[in-house]
Amino acid sequence: MFAAAKENGVILMEAFAYLHSPYMEKLRSIVAGGEIGSVDYIDTAFLTQCYSDDFRLHKEFGGGAIYDVGCYCTSMILSLIDSPIKYVKADAELDSTGVDYLAGVLIGFENGARASFNTGMILGTDTCDRYDRLFVHGSKGHIRSDVEYNAGGELSFSVTIKKQGWERDIRTETATSVSNYTLEAENMNSSIRGRAVPLVTEEFSIKNMKLLDTILDTVGYNDSGK
Repeated sequence: MFAAAKENGVILMEAFAYLHSPYMEKLRSIVAGGEIGSVDYIDTAFLTQCYSDDFRLHKEFGGGAIYDVGCYCTSMILSLIDSPIKYVKADAELDSTGVDYLAGVLIGFENGARASFNTGMILGTDTCDRYDRLFVHGSKGHIRSDVEYNAGGELSFSVTIKKQGWERDIRTETATSVSNYTLEAENMNSSIRGRAVPLVTEEFSIKNMKLLDTILDTVGYNDSGK
């Protein structure tokens, strides 16, 4: 797809609206600035429901939790850890059609960092619910957040900095996002006009897809390319 875009002189950017959020901008800035030190471990989750009879769970469409909502977890992890992947361990609950409903994944990186995530599309059986989390542990502190992926409005997360012994400084950071989709469209518009570059790069999209395909192969989805 990226090759076809280049051949035809157009810009292609994968649509990850949440990556354009001021919340993500602030979170990445704190991590990149070294305030919590080097990232040792990330844990995140995106689980939802109300898809028991939905095209997102059809194998012929590439359906399943890992592709549909797990892609947010992998993109979050890769946004915060800049290192080649060393190993992937994963398991999933597959239905009779081979579609993954629930999965747990462990990722190791060559710099020693590790990450884990849970993802699923059948969170419960009687109500429509959703569960999101993010925890980023560093050598000097950590970040904890329960903000939903792609959420708008007034968003907050806590930053904890280690002091002497067990002493900790804890503060709350806030960011306001009216519409991540608007920010995404504005970035694409500016890129087309030559005033900016796509926030979600070709390199990042391919790296994320390679990770997703590795996970799908590991759990036996058997529908991913290598």
